[in-house]
Amino acid sequence: MAYLYQELTYKLRGIFFEVYNQLGPGLPERIYQKAVVQELKNQKIPYETEKVIRIEYKNEKIGQQRLDLVVEDKIIIEIKATDNMHPLFEKQTV
Repeated sequence: MAYLYQELTYKLRGIFFEVYNQLGPGLPERIYQKAVVQELKNQKIPYETEKVIRIEYKNEKIGQQRLDLVVEDKIIIEIKATDNMHPLFEKQTV
């Protein structure tokens, strides 16, 4: 599978595996997010936490959404602590 930002997504997948391998399952999302942020800092990868974006409908602002992490202004990361990927999670990110 080809990724849009191949080198960056490779690094991010490595970070996710490292965090999961160190912490294991069952912790709150906040804990995983803090560990991912620590790894991003260690690897000097630029990121923003809790970035707020506008939600528009027919060119009018109707609300906002807070994103867990945005990496290098390219990739949105939504941290989920669950044992399966619900379609709602994917829709939330899209």
